[in-house]
Amino acid sequence: MQKTLYTLVAIIACVLLYSVHLLNQVPVDSGDGLSHYFITQNVFFEPINLLDHWGKPLFTLFAAPFAYFGYNAYICFNIIVFALTLFMSYRISQLLNVRSFVVLLFPVVLMASLDYTSNVLGGMTEVFFGFLVIISAWFMLKKQWFWFALLVSFTPFARSEGQLIIPIAAFVLIYYRQWKIIPVLFLGFVIYGVIGFLVFQDFWWYFTQNPYQGASEIYGQGEWNHYINNWYLHLGLSGLIVLVLGVLAFTYSLLKRKISAEKTLVILYFSVIYLGIICVHAYLWTQGKSGALGLSRLAIHGLPGVILASIIAIDSLPWIRLKNIGTLILFTSSLFFLFNFPVVHEQPFPKKAQPDEQAILDAGSFCSAHLAEHKKTMVYYYHPLLAYAVGANLKNLSGRYIQKNFMFFEAEYKKMKDGDLIVWDSHFGNRDMNFPGDKFYLFDEIMRYTPFNQYVHSGQETAHVKILQVNKSNKNEVNIQRENVFQGPVSINKDSLYTNIALLHNNSEEIQVFEINVSNVDLTLPMVFLVIQHEDSGQALTYELGEKNLWNFSLPKHLLGAFKVFVHNPNETQTGVEINIYNIRASNKTTQTLETLEIQ
Repeated sequence: MQKTLYTLVAIIACVLLYSVHLLNQVPVDSGDGLSHYFITQNVFFEPINLLDHWGKPLFTLFAAPFAYFGYNAYICFNIIVFALTLFMSYRISQLLNVRSFVVLLFPVVLMASLDYTSNVLGGMTEVFFGFLVIISAWFMLKKQWFWFALLVSFTPFARSEGQLIIPIAAFVLIYYRQWKIIPVLFLGFVIYGVIGFLVFQDFWWYFTQNPYQGASEIYGQGEWNHYINNWYLHLGLSGLIVLVLGVLAFTYSLLKRKISAEKTLVILYFSVIYLGIICVHAYLWTQGKSGALGLSRLAIHGLPGVILASIIAIDSLPWIRLKNIGTLILFTSSLFFLFNFPVVHEQPFPKKAQPDEQAILDAGSFCSAHLAEHKKTMVYYYHPLLAYAVGANLKNLSGRYIQKNFMFFEAEYKKMKDGDLIVWDSHFGNRDMNFPGDKFYLFDEIMRYTPFNQYVHSGQETAHVKILQVNKSNKNEVNIQRENVFQGPVSINKDSLYTNIALLHNNSEEIQVFEINVSNVDLTLPMVFLVIQHEDSGQALTYELGEKNLWNFSLPKHLLGAFKVFVHNPNETQTGVEINIYNIRASNKTTQTLETLEIQ
């Protein structure tokens, strides 16, 4: 009965995941997830991608046969890995005589973790790593020490976090006096080191080509309790409940000496891996090292293992009826949590394009139409979603779409010809694309897309995507045309929550770019906001008024009709500001005109 129900739940979970994937408007992870897909897909054309350090060589090796057949097959690989994780976890539970129905919680608790589900559907590598951790525990329980050590030796090539598992595995081997097996833990490094020596002439390439040497000024840093505060993303409410119950059950069983040595070993093995990875990433995030970025998904590497450990601990309790009743309650609540992701996150499934993603898709549509008419034009970009939108592969350097890093700008600029396009986006443009902010004047800006539904802090630039065109023959003459839309002082009454300023109209598919300048803001008073809101859809740009209030934005061409401009006064402040709104035009549409108006 238990096995039948578990199998049914596992099958439904996998079918549900793939169904959601097919219903997604855009990839769940339009950044790193798509980059991993393009790397794995391209290995059949450029085998060097099998050694792409950032792409995770072991993951690339196993996922490549699926990626060859397209993105849907690539996501299918991750769902198969998820299914195998469920299967092997159940085999471990049976090996440890888990007989209660509490094991049925395992699939739904994993799916109720937003980060874990997003990683499965986003084509990310953490799911594969979590599966390897489960397999290593199987070999450990079966005392197949050679295969245990061999598998662990390759985990650093599935995720860098695998480096932590090696000393943990060494401790296990020492505990069981498997002295002769310990050197096998380094076999993965030796094999990939030899391959690296043959290809790169560098045996230590795993360390010398480490892609995670990000500086804190680029990637930022945060608090030590970052992963604790974001538990609802990587652990989920169901996972938190199971984890807490598991800790209590394990403590009780240890005190009563009602848990076997094998169960104790597995629980400790999974727990140390889970906590170790989180602690390492918490440290890196506080120090701003290794490009940590504070991503909550980095906490799911050991999630399958620690949830399985908790279930094993709970099953060790003697109260069978209570365990089954608790399982039913938690199972039902997990299903509710699973289908109510918006409770903790604004992005439900199936995934719709977010405003910034829609801007990239619009830019892709423009480029496709433009290249159909201009057969020799090249497009340079960085955002992986653009490649997905136009059917290109960002690792393919022989096509008309080339992912470009402008670290050596002068050399790259010389290679470009008049008419070539650059798709610059505010997410990747300054950091990963390395596009110098003082070189925009060399290009004509022919299109701009501003994603609505964004909050902009005072002094920051409005997030946007712009398409630049190389024009080496006409880069100095700029004829600025600024049409005044609104100009004058605005009185904000303490009894008025909203103060209407102007009405902008977007009645054509021609991109309109506006400048807004707000001055005379009293910084000693509670904050007020300037809002540009589309009347029909409700989508809005919200600007926080502060010391510097100078912004450019464009009206999305897919949002036709009226846009209200108003001041939001949530604290009912009595004050006044000076507001100027201009519709900006330039005879040659150069970005120099626009960039000099923006806060960098």
